Amino acid sequence: MAVRDVPDSVMIVEDDSDMRRLLEIVLNRNDRLSRDLSFDNASDALGEILSGVCPAAILCDAGLPGMSGLRAVPLFREACPNAVIVIYTANPEGCSDAVTRGADAVMSKATLPTQVVEHVAELLEQRTTS
Repeated sequence: MAVRDVPDSVMIVEDDSDMRRLLEIVLNRNDRLSRDLSFDNASDALGEILSGVCPAAILCDAGLPGMSGLRAVPLFREACPNAVIVIYTANPEGCSDAVTRGADAVMSKATLPTQVVEHVAELLEQRTTS
């Protein structure tokens, strides 16, 4: 099945329901981005992508149950080569290989969600202007 790119959409992959909801709220208030879908695990997120929709950006927790966000990065990259992939983690030092796996950035959960979403928007703008 061909995967269809969805401009300005962000997929959230976060197992903490409170954090996921907070990110959804922040995304919904950002006029440059739209929330496409949210998942609490990487396997379901990847399944959605493989069913035919590729978000413009994937914001993914590193420490997910089952398939970790770090393990999912190369699979996301293969399925959505043009997507911006940001790993969001409580332990950025433990994710030093995320970029070599295909992530565009690693951000700390100590960063305000508004700043995380703004950084995702900036990465998307850089990708479309280059």
